[in-house]
Amino acid sequence: MKFTIKILTSIIFVAAMGISTSAGTMEDQALGQLRSFGSFKDVEAATKIPVPEYAPARDIFAETPACSILNAQFIMKPFIKDALSMLKPCLAGVSKITGNVQISAGAVKNDKAIEIAVLGGKNEAVKELIRASLAKRNNAVFGYPATAVLHVAFPL
Repeated sequence: MKFTIKILTSIIFVAAMGISTSAGTMEDQALGQLRSFGSFKDVEAATKIPVPEYAPARDIFAETPACSILNAQFIMKPFIKDALSMLKPCLAGVSKITGNVQISAGAVKNDKAIEIAVLGGKNEAVKELIRASLAKRNNAVFGYPATAVLHVAFPL
């Protein structure tokens, strides 16, 4: 009885999957495909995906002397326009270090957050450096939530 149920289940499964069994069992077909590669090691090598080595994220703000202001503690949270003016020399220094990539900062979300924009589609790495540096500062600059984004062009 159990054997009959197993066969029926197999037939239903094969019919549902649309697998042809005319060339032998699925196991025979799989073994034939493996043999066509030559060896099991060839199959393993063909399916191996290269994984890049882990590289710890750089803190680009720590490498830029003008960004030392980001580590300062304030008694009161500065106004957003003051925070942006203090951030401007830092971003100019980061731009210089990263090969004169255009970087700007602006207020977003009704002046409740700061967005650091990196210009150019090929500057994803610079954006990721800034994002990693912000993450080390709890994604905040001068008490305001901050994000790094990549822009194709700066808004006028």
